[in-house]
Amino acid sequence: MGEKDEMAEPSWMRDVDDAVEQPRTMIIMCKRCGQATKHELTELAPGKSEARCLRCRELDAEASKIVEAQRRQQEIEARARAQLGGAPVQLPGASAPKRSTASIVVIVGGAIVALSAFLPWITVVNPFGGEMSKSGVEGNMSDGWFFVAIGVGLAISAATSPKSKGITIFWVVLALAAAGLGVLEMTSIQQHIDTIDSEIRHLASVGVGIYASIAGAVTALVGATMRGAGK
Repeated sequence: MGEKDEMAEPSWMRDVDDAVEQPRTMIIMCKRCGQATKHELTELAPGKSEARCLRCRELDAEASKIVEAQRRQQEIEARARAQLGGAPVQLPGASAPKRSTASIVVIVGGAIVALSAFLPWITVVNPFGGEMSKSGVEGNMSDGWFFVAIGVGLAISAATSPKSKGITIFWVVLALAAAGLGVLEMTSIQQHIDTIDSEIRHLASVGVGIYASIAGAVTALVGATMRGAGK
């Protein structure tokens, strides 16, 4: 007989080769959600992460991206704050910081001071019925515009200014100025009333606007004190 043809490879050897070439897998439970998942044995080698399903891996990857983005944003804010001397920094897309209770109190006080100029500063009762009054911005009583300026300054600075010792001092100065002016205006109006004939003097009185200006100034001063206390 001639030379024998090459002997065919036994089928059991082909099975062994296929088993070696194909990755070996096993079904295990995901350590995160408990779902049954298929893993290659190489993924479970020592030093590898714990077995997780594909969905849990994707969620963990997204969470890592979010944490990294937050860390980078905090670093940027810290560098910017250091360059601006410690002032709060608001990055594009970030939510505006909430106003403190002290700022809200100062805003209310400033609004009352400003509005007091348009309320009656002197009131005269008509013996025949009704009454007459004059505000702080009418006629020769134009001092009311000082209260408008002080009140607006308090409200705007409290609504827009950052937390700092300087702004607190600014509030105290304006509040004391408004209170002092209020007391001076009250004294001036009362002296004017005292010059009226005694028979009708009782018909005139200091108007509510003067009291409102002093009350607003005190309110703003309370807010400044609260800011000094860290509220």
